[in-house]
Amino acid sequence: MVPNFLQMKILTTTLILLLGFLPFSLVAQDFWEQLPFPDTARIWCFDVNSQNEIFIGTGGDNTHGCIYKSSDNGQSWSVFYDFNGELIARIGITDSDKIFVSKGGIEQLVYSDDNGESWNIIEPPPYAYLGVNEMLCVGNDTVYMGYWEEDGALLVRTVDNGQTYDSLFRTVNHTSEYIGDILVSNNEIYLGLGAYFPDRGGVYKSVDFGHSWEFLGLLNHSVSSLVLNNNNDLIAGVRGAEGNNSSGIYKLPQDENEWNTLISGPMVEDLLINEIGDIYFSSSWPQGIGISTNNGDSFEWIAEGLQDISIEELLLDGEGYIYANTPGLSNILFRSINPTVGTDPFNIDENFTKEINVYPNPAKDFISINFQESLEKYMVNIFAIDGKTLLKSISGEGNAIINIPLNDLSNGVYIIHLKSDNYSKSYKFIKH
Repeated sequence: MVPNFLQMKILTTTLILLLGFLPFSLVAQDFWEQLPFPDTARIWCFDVNSQNEIFIGTGGDNTHGCIYKSSDNGQSWSVFYDFNGELIARIGITDSDKIFVSKGGIEQLVYSDDNGESWNIIEPPPYAYLGVNEMLCVGNDTVYMGYWEEDGALLVRTVDNGQTYDSLFRTVNHTSEYIGDILVSNNEIYLGLGAYFPDRGGVYKSVDFGHSWEFLGLLNHSVSSLVLNNNNDLIAGVRGAEGNNSSGIYKLPQDENEWNTLISGPMVEDLLINEIGDIYFSSSWPQGIGISTNNGDSFEWIAEGLQDISIEELLLDGEGYIYANTPGLSNILFRSINPTVGTDPFNIDENFTKEINVYPNPAKDFISINFQESLEKYMVNIFAIDGKTLLKSISGEGNAIINIPLNDLSNGVYIIHLKSDNYSKSYKFIKH
């Protein structure tokens, strides 16, 4: 994501192109509702923990900064912690609910491993001079941080609460280039870079924990968000572009090297894919949120209930609700009226529970799925609790019972999605 307080040039296609050629339609039914939030706050960032509690960082523009928490899907809020009114720029929460915060003030990085009862100061990397622009927590202890430095983009990783850092990626002599998004799937790391000058930006990939990198393309595109869909295709959201290139959404199919344009025109700020494969995107121009339920073949605007304001960050909680905000601009927070997927294993239709068993839960070394009968084709995907990061994908045919090893997953809460030609269902499970 790009900080709102920086004004840079962005070249996009015209509104005529957007309305005349994009595969869009409008959804008429109510989809969004505005949630109550303190009038004096300015929302800056948010995240969700394994207990489905929502944490929101606020501040900026002469307002009092602090962290708010909701334990009831955003219906009520309380001050979780107040860092003397300092701006809360980024919040990241690990699978074990350790909370990392990037904030204003002298002590820019802190973390808590006791639900905010106490906070520990983290020394930033000695070679990083500016604040954290992106933050991603993976597993119980791993934190990736992206910095927007004066001469380019910087990515670091810590696995010991900032006692040591690995410098994974850096561009030099690339003024204005920044890390727009970080995506980690198994051993692979993807970086989306944005920039406001030519010959910058694009997507990079590492398959060896960040030791080496491959450029995947989209040069001269400001990449704001990256996700992997259920086919393991890489989807990139672009908020701006140079020259004859366009903002929009692009797809790099698995094992291919040519990007496909899914939509062209909107300034895409964030992407989110839930466990049934629906693609959501937020757009700062035209202002709104869109969805594709067919893997990007077509999109619909789902604007009913939204105000006419710039929408940037999206968040999927453990119950399938989607939250949307406008970082740094207001106290306005939206949530989908209904969950976008059914992820609660205790709310499964009675007929469905007779057909499939997922056990044990909690699981330790493996989780088993009993389909009761052989299938022509099936796909099983395991996602992080945010519903955005695909961790495992298994497909096959014929087997009535399959066992999935969990040795490479950290302890925590996950979502497992089962899909065949006849059904699509999701469960939450615990690995311990």
